[in-house]
Amino acid sequence: DATIKKLTLQLSEKPDDAKLFYARAQQYFALNNLKASAADLQKAIHIDSTNVSYYFTLADVFLKSGAADGCILTLKHILVLDPKNQEAKIKLIKAFIYIPDYTQALNLCTEVLKTDPNSFDAYFLQGMAYKGSGDTSKALNSFMLAIQKKPDFYDAYMQVGLLHSSKHSPLAPQYFDNAINIDSTV
Repeated sequence: DATIKKLTLQLSEKPDDAKLFYARAQQYFALNNLKASAADLQKAIHIDSTNVSYYFTLADVFLKSGAADGCILTLKHILVLDPKNQEAKIKLIKAFIYIPDYTQALNLCTEVLKTDPNSFDAYFLQGMAYKGSGDTSKALNSFMLAIQKKPDFYDAYMQVGLLHSSKHSPLAPQYFDNAINIDSTV
């Protein structure tokens, strides 16, 4: 890849440039070379341990490679650097749902919603955690709150439709239709 070659040449001239390591890591990530991406991100972090962008990309590399524990540790490190970082909290909730640890996901959803009661993402993820833990009533409520906060939330409409469909509710087609209408306008 020409971009990687160019960045490698620049790094040979500036071996302590965290931004160049980060740029090359992003390029490796785009090419799905996760091992090389992680290595460059580790170098960038070693040079500049305060840049949360490096950690976010490393968390994405871990998650894409199936290393949820590494993803979680990296996101928790972001929260040490920036305890109020909502994006890190949302990604951490997703990681907890992925592994699955629904209790931690729900606890973090509650924390996010205390500081941002309009977070449609937090309501949606809360719904996914409730659904995963088998509490479809609370899941439905959370998905509906997500729709109230973001009326064009395709995924929330689909989840409501799926929950209604599983109960053979006549409301299911209405929610699927809403999702289709949203999808066709995007």
